[in-house]
Amino acid sequence: MALTKVQTIGIETGISLTGVTTVTTLNASTDTLSVGGTVNFGGNVSIAGTLTYEDVTNIDAVGLITARSGVKVSGGDIVIGSATTLSQDNIFTTGIVTATSLSVNGIDIGRGLGSVATNTVVGNNALDANTTGSQNTVVGDEALGANTTASNNTAIGYNALTANTTGAENTALGASALGTNTTGANNVAIGVNAMLLNTTGSNNVAVGEFALDANTTGGRTTAIGYRSLSSQTTGSENVAVGSYALDYNTT
Repeated sequence: MALTKVQTIGIETGISLTGVTTVTTLNASTDTLSVGGTVNFGGNVSIAGTLTYEDVTNIDAVGLITARSGVKVSGGDIVIGSATTLSQDNIFTTGIVTATSLSVNGIDIGRGLGSVATNTVVGNNALDANTTGSQNTVVGDEALGANTTASNNTAIGYNALTANTTGAENTALGASALGTNTTGANNVAIGVNAMLLNTTGSNNVAVGEFALDANTTGGRTTAIGYRSLSSQTTGSENVAVGSYALDYNTT
């Protein structure tokens, strides 16, 4: 027989209830508690096992939901406010995305190793040895890859200034431009392989493909033009303008 409007203090077993029921203590640890209607809890509910929802279309939580082992969404999207939607393959947002590092289509974007605030880095393994170097702008795979403490360098192009460690205030535009420079400073190299072999030479300007590409330690030299001064290794204070200008000069 079903009982209605039963109030009990203590533990009861084998009772079927319909209607409004007030229970001070409910122990259903050994059997199954079946509720066909609506249950209202005025206090806290503790569940030692698994809480399973079946055919639930919405969960409305006024406060914070904490998931200790993560949240798995097998289908559909997660919508955050009116600006952000997380789907299985994409993130759509109309607001500002803030991240310490970001990978877009396999290309790393960030501040490089050390996360120095004034560095700008776009490219895989670019500025990835940096410790304290600041105000560097790097675009290209491996560009400024060995830089540690040098600052105020600009490296744009694959392997541009890739071996540089402490050389400061260099500008390299072009694949492998100033590619082996280590400590040379105040150099400008524009063009593929421009000043490629320079290591410690400083205050040089090379504009053009292979311009001053063999220079190692020579300084205060200006080479403008394709392969201009391309054989110079240690010469200093030379000026060459034009294709192949002073091409055979070494020292």
